Amino acid sequence: HQWTWDIGAIRGARVTDDVVDLMLAKLERLPASTRGVLQVAACIGSRFDLTLLSGVRDSSGDSTAKDLWPSLEVGLVIPLSDEYRTPTLPREEGAESIEYVFLHDRVQQAAHCLAPPDVQKRTHLDIGRRLLDGVDDVDESEHLFELVNHFNLSSSLIDDPRERLVVANLNKVAGARAKAAGAFDSALGYFSESAELLPEECWRSSYELALEVHVELLEALYLNIHFEEAQELSKKI
Repeated sequence: HQWTWDIGAIRGARVTDDVVDLMLAKLERLPASTRGVLQVAACIGSRFDLTLLSGVRDSSGDSTAKDLWPSLEVGLVIPLSDEYRTPTLPREEGAESIEYVFLHDRVQQAAHCLAPPDVQKRTHLDIGRRLLDGVDDVDESEHLFELVNHFNLSSSLIDDPRERLVVANLNKVAGARAKAAGAFDSALGYFSESAELLPEECWRSSYELALEVHVELLEALYLNIHFEEAQELSKKI
């Protein structure tokens, strides 16, 4: 049989708490393979696409779509395409990757908690790396905050000094963009994360980056009225 969706109606519908509670109960009864794919999808975000989801799972698109299908049948996940009709044919040859959205933020949060914290961190790191591989120009990327946040959720797992420098620079760029948008609190978070990722000998090995990060961090502290911390940091620059 075929399933069809009124995409416009779904997007415009408001979901009540009672409906969400019902959906969460259904989540627990899904097959283990479906709960597994939902956990990965929840790490990606409230909206995700089949290509990235399959890549993170090291699985084919068809296999991932089939594992995801039971969650679509019960309404936990909604496909954002009028062309999606069956689990075995999620897209036509050559078409763009199908996109999905979780029914509600609480459904995504519940799916995210299906895996222990260490598994969540490894998943976020894999997602961050894959998103970064697909970016040609970080400074212009519309996915900058998304990929940086994945790295920040898994920064404790980043052991390679070179990758830590890459992520430190990503946080610096994200901080600058947040500051330019007037999001000073977010900017402080990104600059602080950037400074944490720098090696202890950063003033010798990566002087230019270290100086840029600490100057930005100093300004962000002042913008957020953390004057004592700013004065302490100014003594180290």
